[in-house]
Amino acid sequence: MSLSRSPRYCSAVVFGLVTALSLSACQVSPLYGDRSLSASNNVAASVAVDPVGDRVSQEVRNQLIFLFQGGAGAPADPRYRLQLSVNRSVQGILREAIDGQPTGQTLTLSAQYRLVEVASTREVASGSQEIAVSYDDFDQAFADVRAMRDAEDRGARELAQRISTDVAMTLRAERARVPDQGT
Repeated sequence: MSLSRSPRYCSAVVFGLVTALSLSACQVSPLYGDRSLSASNNVAASVAVDPVGDRVSQEVRNQLIFLFQGGAGAPADPRYRLQLSVNRSVQGILREAIDGQPTGQTLTLSAQYRLVEVASTREVASGSQEIAVSYDDFDQAFADVRAMRDAEDRGARELAQRISTDVAMTLRAERARVPDQGT
């Protein structure tokens, strides 16, 4: 009996073909939400984020632009404008028993935002978000500055994610309210 006609070989070939056909039908699509949305159909892609002042605010702004546009940069002709104000505060936690100095810090970032329709200057939404991020306080100056900078970056990413979710939900509700509105 040749190897090519053995039942084991035939079942392996059939299994391979079934697996290949099954995997070819796989695709990536949103688990929740409208599957018909594409990048050109995405309402959040028409949001421009106003310029801000300090480094942490700029980090939040950059993250928002990335989340809204998918890495494509600011829109050329935005339909909405997001005004953003970010505040930060640091509080010492976890005091060291020997000298009473804090060994850990909590960075709190709070953002207030306002979404405005460009054409009518009508306020579509406003809100605020807050995030607290902990980091270690070191004896070395560079390590301490770097830990704080990393905490600011982590907090800015999380804050931008929360704001973009709020804005996306608002724009989705706005779009459902006025179904004939184009993007």
